[in-house]
This record gives sequence, structure tokens and C-alpha cells, in this order.
Amino acid sequence: MKFITANKRRSLCVTFMEAILSSALAIIADRFIVEGYTQVGLVIFDQSSLAFQMEIALFYVAIEIIVSIGIRREHKTSTQPSFCGNRRPTYYGGNVDVGEKKLFSYEKDYGPLLPSRYKNDLLLRCVFFSIMAIEDSNRPSGIRVLERMVFKFGAAKTTGIMQQKAERALSDEESVVLAFDYVEGMWDDFLRKFAKSRKKGGACSISFASDWYSYDYDSVGNALIGSFSALYGDYCGTRLHDASWVLRNVKAFEERNCYCLMPSKVVAQGSLFPMESRWITSDLAFWEDGQRVRGVHEESRSFPVYACLTKSGSSVASDSAEFAIAMLKDAGWCIDGVTYVESALCKIECYGGPDLIKPRIEGWTSVSYPIASGPEACKPLSNTLCMSAR
Repeated sequence: MKFITANKRRSLCVTFMEAILSSALAIIADRFIVEGYTQVGLVIFDQSSLAFQMEIALFYVAIEIIVSIGIRREHKTSTQPSFCGNRRPTYYGGNVDVGEKKLFSYEKDYGPLLPSRYKNDLLLRCVFFSIMAIEDSNRPSGIRVLERMVFKFGAAKTTGIMQQKAERALSDEESVVLAFDYVEGMWDDFLRKFAKSRKKGGACSISFASDWYSYDYDSVGNALIGSFSALYGDYCGTRLHDASWVLRNVKAFEERNCYCLMPSKVVAQGSLFPMESRWITSDLAFWEDGQRVRGVHEESRSFPVYACLTKSGSSVASDSAEFAIAMLKDAGWCIDGVTYVESALCKIECYGGPDLIKPRIEGWTSVSYPIASGPEACKPLSNTLCMSAR
């Protein structure tokens, strides 16, 4: 039947390999079980016999190996590299069980173990369970039992449902707990790149503070579906698999659990840009483009005086930028935006009252003017404040 129904997604090679392995397994069963039954009768099925238990365990592992080899071989031969563009995708998820029953089992068994950030950030939760579904399909439970058995001989490097590395063989629950920080790091990197990308849209798409962040659910969700294959590469080591189908199904499952009533904004704990969040006076910031970070709230722009300090060249570094920003804040200026490119350019834009002294820092070019007059009609402020640079 498999030969008759074989198609491009299930090659004849994969089906033939499964047939050979299945036939070999049938021969072994006939040799050790059927013949044993004809010789000693029902005693062969004595469950108190350690030999019988080992035989059953080995048969179970062998069956799981056959299924796993078929799935992995089929994936290897049918999946093509995915590209950023309009090329028609090939679905890695077709070999991954993302049915309701399987996903409910993940939620029941491992959902209570998730930290609070996974509960607040639904897309992070989707990423985690999508990776779990793929790794579980690549290493079914029987294979994982075998991996734990041979781990001490060095035959397996990763164990558990999340396939984590450790000095000892891990249970499924232990591998899940160990994967939390790793997946969070992947998610942080994705959000950082999204915040600076052209796909983010406006300032409302994603913003951040020192220890929390907020993003538009639809904007980040759509970008994640298109980029999940590359993101999963951080976990498995290659970005050539098209795994977006898996995430799409897991995301739909999680949304159904929320009655499809999703929030417009997601707010969760996490430090995406700890250095840049210290630069801006506003309690919330966003990336205007790939180099310029600005404050979300515009209270600072209500001040009547604008000042801009610029430094360029190879001497531009984060410590010199932080020193200049600290001096400006101490002098009473509100930092509204910072453009920073290491070893190339740093531009600090700030606002202040009319009584503030014009900022002047050694090594920095300083310009300031009343906002009402505009830069072309501006007369330099009479007072200057000289500050020594690092």
C-alpha cells in the first residue's frame, strides 16, 4: 500500500527502507518468539522473566527506530532550503505531529513547568512548543530511552525531549527545564533584530524599558511565522529547514486556548537593550531605524531648547557615549534620541530649558538653538559648559 501511495513527499527509497527493516523485524520475532512458543508454550510470555522483558523492550526500540529513520530520511530527501523571498516553501512540519492530542499532552505535561515569562509572552510559548514538537518527532520516546541507556558510553550527546546537552543523561522534564534559558536567549535575539528591522513598522510595533518590553502581537506574530525556519536554526544548527508550518499550527492551537481573543499588545519581563534603555530619559524607548534609538514619550520635546552633540571616527565607543550622556543628564538635559554606530558615529539629541548652559564636551561637536527660532535663525547660546571627555 505504501508503494502504491508513494509520492514526492514520501519517496520510494524511504518506503523501501522501511519495508526492509520491517521484514527483518518480523523474521527476528518469528525466530525468538514464535519458535519459542512452539517449543515451551505460554511460558515464553512469562512477564517475570528478565529476558522476556528485555526482548519486548528491544522490539519496541526497534520499531521506534524504523519509524524515526523513515521520518528523518523522508525529511532529508524532501525538504529544500528556504529563502527570504517568494519561493514556494516545502513543509518540514508535514512530518511533525502537531495534532490537538499531541499539543494538549505537551501543555499538560510541561506547561506547569514554564516560567512566568512564557505565560506572559504567548509567542515565546509558541516558539518553545514548536521546537518541542520537532525534537519529539526527530527523537520519539523509544529513541530517547535508548539514548539514555547508551549515554554513558558516549554514543549520545543530547538527551531528553528537548535534546539538551549535560554531563549526565536527562529525563524529558529535566531537558525542558534546561532549555528555558536557551530558548529565551533565542527569542531575545529575534526581538532585537525585529526591533531594528524594516518589518517592524512604526514605533508601536515594539518598545522596551530596562527590564520589560512590549510589542504588537499581530506584527511580531506575522514576522515570526516568516522567520521561524531561520530562528529554529539557532537550536538545531542549520537554517535550511522550512519549519514555519509547525509554528503556524502551534500558534493556532495556543490562540484557540485563548478563545481566539488575542491581545493587541504583549507585555513581558526581559531586558532586550539594557545599555540603550539607560541612554534615553523617557521610561520607554524604541528603535526608529537600525541605528537610532528614541524615547516613546514626547515630554522632553516640549522644552524650548534643542541641543545635538556629535562624535565621529574610530574613537566612537559605547563607554564614551555613556559618559557624554551621563554628563548631559547631570546638567539637566533630557536625552531624546541617540544614533550610535561603533567606531563610526555617535549623535546625541537632547532638550532642555532656556536657563541651561550650552553643552560642550571635549572631542564632541555641539550645536544648540531655541526650537521656536529654528536652526537657521539661531544665535549660539552665550554660556557654555566645558566637560572633559574620557
